[in-house]
Order: sequence, then C-alpha cells, then structure tokens
Amino acid sequence: MNKFIFNLGAFLIIATLIQSCAPRIPFTQTIREQYDLSENELKLLQFYNSNDIVLTRVEEDKKTKKTQDGTLKITTGKAYDQVIIKAGTPGVLEKSVDNQRIGISFEDDGKYLVFGDPNNRKANYTLLAPKWENNRAVLLYGGNEYYANQGASNIYLKFKMSKLNKIKRQTRVAKGRKL
Repeated sequence: MNKFIFNLGAFLIIATLIQSCAPRIPFTQTIREQYDLSENELKLLQFYNSNDIVLTRVEEDKKTKKTQDGTLKITTGKAYDQVIIKAGTPGVLEKSVDNQRIGISFEDDGKYLVFGDPNNRKANYTLLAPKWENNRAVLLYGGNEYYANQGASNIYLKFKMSKLNKIKRQTRVAKGRKL
C-alpha cells in the first residue's frame, strides 16, 4: 500500500511539473479546429504576444492665436499617446470575432487587439488591422486610431499546450507455487 501511495504521489508531482513547464507554441487555426475549441474554452487559455507591440497615436492640438504686447503668438502642438505591450505579455480572450479571428486583451480596461488567420492558411494567428500604411498597421484600440510598429504583421499569438499520455501500469510480484 505504501508503494502505491508513493507511486501516486510521484506521478502527481511529475504531472504538475510537466503542466507548469509546458512550452509556449504559436496558436494556429489548425489547433483551433483540431481541438474544436469553443469560445468558452478559448476564454480559459492564457495567450502571449510573440514580439513587442508598440501602438502610437498622434493628436494635433488646435492652433491658437493671441496678441500680446504687440506680438502675434501662434501656438501649435502635438500630443503623443503610446502603448507598449512587451513580448510575452499575458493576454486573455476578450471576444471571438468569428471562426478565424479573436480579440485579445492585454489590459484590464476592455481594450483589445484582433489576431487571426483571415486567409485560412492554417498559419499562426497574427496581428490584424483593417488598414496598413508603410508596413505599419492602422487599427482601433479602445476606440482610438493607433499606428503599430513596423513589422507588426509578424507578431503572432502564443499559448501553452501540454500533452499528457496516461499509462496505467499494474505491477505485482508472483509468490510462486508449491506442491
């Protein structure tokens, strides 16, 4: 009996270590289809971005004019808003757009980025945008238009996946037979 408890305990420890050491692999349309992942199941997965994502928004202030001490002063300016999502930042499913696109949130405020496989090539879920200019994505983030860093088309989603093969083994020692 003690040997059984020891073996069970060792198995549970090894299974836990295997689960926690699961490698991060690209999330693909093939995986989504192969395991028939529902929206509820996707909400339970922890996603990660493969590379840094830098979103930049430039807002130009209105020009103001003022005459003071015999001088016309014209004031202009720009406000830069930048969001940096470092590579490996954990994200969760905010919404499932359709069977080939998902919205992943890296912040608590409901802002999300859309990743997917729009051409159904069975490839990685990459960052998507409705418009691209000079190899930079132009996308909505939290209701505002942002420009993503160059090379953003190569950013994809990762997640942890582990496979555990269960093998039942029963061992006993034959005591032998006597006449």
